[in-house]
Amino acid sequence: MTGIRLSSAWLVLVVAGCSSRAPDATAPARPAPISGAITLDGKPLGSAVVTFMPQGTVGAEAVGETGVDGLYMASTAGKAGVLPGEYRVIVSYLAAPGGKPIGLEARSKRPMPAEVGRGKELLPGRSSNPARTTLSATVPPGGGRINYALIGPLAEALKWTPLARPKIDDSSLLSR
Repeated sequence: MTGIRLSSAWLVLVVAGCSSRAPDATAPARPAPISGAITLDGKPLGSAVVTFMPQGTVGAEAVGETGVDGLYMASTAGKAGVLPGEYRVIVSYLAAPGGKPIGLEARSKRPMPAEVGRGKELLPGRSSNPARTTLSATVPPGGGRINYALIGPLAEALKWTPLARPKIDDSSLLSR
């Protein structure tokens, strides 16, 4: 009978141990909610696209777009949040000829709209160029706010026009 009690006690310990096991390290990470504010020279920067580029093998690319208040919420593959890990961050303000901002929706379309190809990046390369950005982020499992205070200059979009042939007013040639 003592052998049966010990076997029963052992079974209870084994079952109890199974029910309180540690989290599985191989389970896929869940996206953490990430939001924040982007300012340029102390003012909210609307219509900017924020991209989180993973460093190493952990993480996945995530993007967000700022509203007129400079606030963004990042998402990964269309789902809210960013996978925990280390990221290089790009903040881009792309403008079409004439200065209209080109947002995330237009940049994501396939085929890419012509205006995107003709667009001009108005932020300095230290924040907008994937190879030169100095911005980074550590995304913790619980998420949080990640703000970036950028320092100008913002190129003057309204003075920029793509290279084009000048229009010739034929009527002035005929009157001579």
